[in-house]
Amino acid sequence: MKPTLILLSLLTVVTSHSFPPRNPEIFLDFDGTIAVTEAFENLPLTAYESLPAGSQVPPWTYFQDAYYADYLNASAFLPEPSTIQEELQLQSNASLYAAEKDSFDRVHASGLFTTVSESALQSAAANVILRAGFWEFVSAAQARGVRVSVISRNWSVRWIRTVLRASAPDKLAEALYIYCPEILPAGVLAENKRDRPEDVFSGDDKIEIIKRVVGKGKQVVFVGDSNSDLGPILLRPTVVGVVAGLNSGSARTIRREKSLWRADQGWKGYTGVDTGAYVLEDWRELVTLLG
Repeated sequence: MKPTLILLSLLTVVTSHSFPPRNPEIFLDFDGTIAVTEAFENLPLTAYESLPAGSQVPPWTYFQDAYYADYLNASAFLPEPSTIQEELQLQSNASLYAAEKDSFDRVHASGLFTTVSESALQSAAANVILRAGFWEFVSAAQARGVRVSVISRNWSVRWIRTVLRASAPDKLAEALYIYCPEILPAGVLAENKRDRPEDVFSGDDKIEIIKRVVGKGKQVVFVGDSNSDLGPILLRPTVVGVVAGLNSGSARTIRREKSLWRADQGWKGYTGVDTGAYVLEDWRELVTLLG
């Protein structure tokens, strides 16, 4: 390659990494990332309150015990991960994936949600607290024409949107795309044309969905909190991976080996498994980071 072409190539790389993505698509985990108080178990526990006397649905502890038994059986001979790569391998384990999906299928087949009421779910949703600054962030993204999607292992698209509706100003909750399994029967909770019910039981599922739906030429920003989010935080197509919470599982895993940059301190460059990620406590820090 000629010296001039080499120089231009290097300048292109430096320039592209020196500034935040100009027009990204942003994907967000939900539990622990957006919602900072319990949202996942509030859904089935609210359904139990709506069951008629004499219901044959097993207690919630039955489903918990069955899941933990499956998880322990699947992980019994797997080594405890001590590196990022080992944690990524663990999160991609087929047996652990099966334990997650079987848990969903077991509860779905039980009939737990057949009598749950919209009013009970709306009341429970109003008690879920969101991470500070979330709606300011969504409003800023919308003003820039940036698409924001929630992509979650939670069990209901419509439940997530109901939680968001409980605190959303100006109907901002209606603008979000939500990718998630759906355990609620049809007709329970209002639907939205941006609901995208589908199987999401691992970080790998999130990566595959992002690859499929991201717009042509768009760069991906992903925000998550748990080790199940480690893949979509650190691996492509994500170019800006952000951890929600300094003490979250993914934060602890990443900072053992790599950088964890404070989002409120501004742009440091693109992220990845070889460099690290950003971390935020307040969603307004992401506005600062992306400019």
